[in-house]
Amino acid sequence: AISLTRMEDGKFLAVNDTCVALNGRSREEVIGHSARTMNIWPTAEAAARFVLALKEHGALRGWEQAFLKKTGEVFVAQLSAQLLTVQGEQLALSSLVDITEQKRTQEELHNLNATLERQVAARTAELRAANHELEAFCYAVSHDLRAPLRAMSGFTQALVEDFGADQSPEAKA
Repeated sequence: AISLTRMEDGKFLAVNDTCVALNGRSREEVIGHSARTMNIWPTAEAAARFVLALKEHGALRGWEQAFLKKTGEVFVAQLSAQLLTVQGEQLALSSLVDITEQKRTQEELHNLNATLERQVAARTAELRAANHELEAFCYAVSHDLRAPLRAMSGFTQALVEDFGADQSPEAKA
């Protein structure tokens, strides 16, 4: 969307068809009317911030800004503007690119990443708990098997001492 406005009062001097379609107003509703009083900017402060930055720098590129359509619906645009002086009058040549869908997609991606991080943290905690339980089980099993193994080792030692020389080769193995 492209528009030409007067810096002095913000009045639209020219707009292209895309600008008309984007904000939902007819060309007649826009031309000759001020952007500052048409409820295009969400707040007067946002409009003032833009005007100040444009006057300060002479040009702006990639300025992200929310705007209001005629219906009141908010859309986000990437705004670029250039200050021009024509016949002694300061004008702003502006272009808008609607990035509302891109911003929604970024927000969804951010939310999905946050959800995924929470799930990974929960699963990691579950794995740590399972590993802790497994370690406790292994300790209990090894502790419980010590007494029977000592008894079997003692009986084996007694058999070797009692029948050591008389054992068959299969018994010694």
